[in-house]
Amino acid sequence: MSTTEAAVRSDGRVILDVNVSADHVTSIGAMNGHEGDNGRVIPFVLVKNQSGQGSKPYNLENKTIDLVGTDSTGKLKVGGGYQPQSPAVGTFDFTMPAPFFQATGDYQNAYFRIKDGNDQVVSTINVKFTVVEGVGYLSSGDSQIYNQNIQTMIQDSENLVKTYTETNQKLVEGNQGELTTIRDLINNYLDELNKGHAATLAGNNQFTGNNHFGGTTTIDNLSGGAIDKLNRQFDDLSNSLTTAMSNKLPKFTDAWSRDYTWGPGLSKPNNGNDFALSRFLITNNLCVIFGRGDVLINKSDADYWESTLTIPWKVNSATTMIADWHTYKGYLKLYHDVSTSNTLSISCSGRYSNETVSLNIIMIGAPV
Repeated sequence: MSTTEAAVRSDGRVILDVNVSADHVTSIGAMNGHEGDNGRVIPFVLVKNQSGQGSKPYNLENKTIDLVGTDSTGKLKVGGGYQPQSPAVGTFDFTMPAPFFQATGDYQNAYFRIKDGNDQVVSTINVKFTVVEGVGYLSSGDSQIYNQNIQTMIQDSENLVKTYTETNQKLVEGNQGELTTIRDLINNYLDELNKGHAATLAGNNQFTGNNHFGGTTTIDNLSGGAIDKLNRQFDDLSNSLTTAMSNKLPKFTDAWSRDYTWGPGLSKPNNGNDFALSRFLITNNLCVIFGRGDVLINKSDADYWESTLTIPWKVNSATTMIADWHTYKGYLKLYHDVSTSNTLSISCSGRYSNETVSLNIIMIGAPV
């Protein structure tokens, strides 16, 4: 990593750049202290250095800053006193607690950590400082792991117990006759703790009240009535979507069918690939009928003849019909009368007695 000495503004505030690269370390002489120091206050100003635009103040409103570091003995230190001065222009004072000056020597690594109002880290700035040997009788002894956040939690717990004790003490002093009752309450409370009724990380806990988790919550397994209800709701939604999609257009209204009748000169070859029909609804006013497969020609006494095809669905005179069969010569032409009917007329040409040919038909019109 590259290291540079921090610049100091004319008003004495140490300048920190939030845009400095992750492989850069800023050496801050004002953070150097003697072993045993406590309460050292350093004035800072945060800036945001933008290429070609110079430095601009970094807005610290709704943000907090703490210091994380590993001292020369490898002990972790977390905390510090953040006192904003003019957050909008990035000025703040930072107090170095005594635990940061327990071991002499350079800090192995250290960085300021900037968090937003949701306790999420938005930026870090690598810094470098050292602790020099102090006067012997001021030495604080061996360096210890220090986390101010945990210390704050412990202090809050101690204050809560103290307040609880003081409140109960006043009750005892006010009414001596209730002493036994208060003692029993305390004993019951301690008994509940001993029985593991307080929530623990490794224990089985049951929460019956309303609980709020502000950070990211990771759950490996979920079960219970709420999950069963969600599963049922998901199944209902899935079924509803399936039903809704099945009613959307376009869609098949009639699958492949061989429910039809040929007229003179034409019949089913019964070869497993007999001509078949299917109807496809495009819109409420338009459908397409497809037909394809094999047809047996058993007309040998004329080059031209008339025949018919009776299908499962009626078609009207506005229906467009296209037909084609694959033969050496000849043709097949569909046409219909003026009236609506399910029997179509066919003009055939060719002499192919007992010959199987492949036929394709397309009919486009309004569904009847």
